[in-house]
This record gives sequence, structure tokens and C-alpha cells, in this order.
Amino acid sequence: MKYPEKFKDYVRSKAKEYKLVIGAGEYNMDIYWEEEEEQGNHFTAAKIKIRTEYLFCNLHIHPPLYDYFKNKDLNQVDRIILHEMCHVLTEPFYEVVISNLAPIEQTYFEQIRERQTQRIANAIIYANPEIISKL
Repeated sequence: MKYPEKFKDYVRSKAKEYKLVIGAGEYNMDIYWEEEEEQGNHFTAAKIKIRTEYLFCNLHIHPPLYDYFKNKDLNQVDRIILHEMCHVLTEPFYEVVISNLAPIEQTYFEQIRERQTQRIANAIIYANPEIISKL
């Protein structure tokens, strides 16, 4: 899938804005425009991979995010990008804990991590409602 520049510009702008809003301006970031859905999960709209030791992250954009954009659901696009950026805040703790857990505990901890990341995103939206496009 080839993403239109208008979509790419929007995602770049929001990712940069949210990086600053969460206090992670020192992070360098690359954005990868994935042409296919993530293998095994056709609902993944975006995913972030973080190298905390280098203050670097890669934001991977998948077709479902463009579908929201195409359908003019900017509120959902914004929320997804913000959630992924908030992983920058939870990743250092996650890295320390996850390697010390048994596989069954890792699954449970991953669920906790996702919920806490979303709670951080929700708190940011509550404190700064203007950063999210209106419904």
C-alpha cells in the first residue's frame, strides 16, 4: 500500500507533537510505513519499538491507521498515535521487569503494561483535550 503524503504529513506532525507533550523530546524517531497488516493481527494500526538506552524509537504505521484517516476518524488516529508514543514512558519499567518473569507472567504483565500505557494517554488527553481531534 502506498500511503498519500497528506496522511504521512499528518502522522509525522502528530507523532512529533505527542513526543513533546509526553516530555520525550530528547528521543529520536523514525517512522516506517508498513504496506501490510502486522502478521497475525489485522487490527494493529500502529506499533512502536523503543531503544531506551539510545533514546530512539521506531513508529510502525499499518494499513488500519490509514483506514481511520481515510474515513475521517482523526480522533481515533490521534488516540492511537498518542497511545504508541506513551509506550516511551512505560518501556524502561517494562524492560526491567519482563525478563525476570515466567512466560505465563509475561503475558499478564503485557496486559498490565497496555492498560497503564492507555491510562497515561487518557490522563494526557484529559489534561490537554485540544491535542485530540474532535469526534
